[in-house]
Amino acid sequence: MLSIAIPSRNEKFLNNTIKDILANATGEIEVFPILDGYEPEELIKDERVKYIRLPKVNHTQKRHGINEMVK
Repeated sequence: MLSIAIPSRNEKFLNNTIKDILANATGEIEVFPILDGYEPEELIKDERVKYIRLPKVNHTQKRHGINEMVK
């Protein structure tokens, strides 16, 4: 199983990235978009995609997002 973390803070191409990963995956994967203080307009509905939502703060929370991914 391959786990893919995508740290994201207002990333306008997040959904395109997720869709591309899902379309080109050849084995078992799980995708963790880490939403750093925002909610995208559209969420990808797929059992392999597991969103991690972090509260809005003035600094980036990449490390915290990765820690949440492994829980």
